[in-house]
Amino acid sequence: MSQELWSAIEKRQRVKLDLLAANNDRKNAIEEEYATIRLQIRKLARRDRRRAADELADRANAAAKISNMRELYDVTKRLCS
Repeated sequence: MSQELWSAIEKRQRVKLDLLAANNDRKNAIEEEYATIRLQIRKLARRDRRRAADELADRANAAAKISNMRELYDVTKRLCS
């Protein structure tokens, strides 16, 4: 996972603590901030998963080009599971 994702997760944890300690006046604003951070984390995680899958697909293509069947099998197994 990328450093950007980890920092967003840490930020979400800090906002969650603020939310638990907040009074009713600030609670709505903090809840909105928490929701936006949650969506951002989902997007970042999805992006990281796609990047990892693309990197594995590139490795599989490279292995297929040089007829490295062991590497191709290992990468295909990781992609499918």
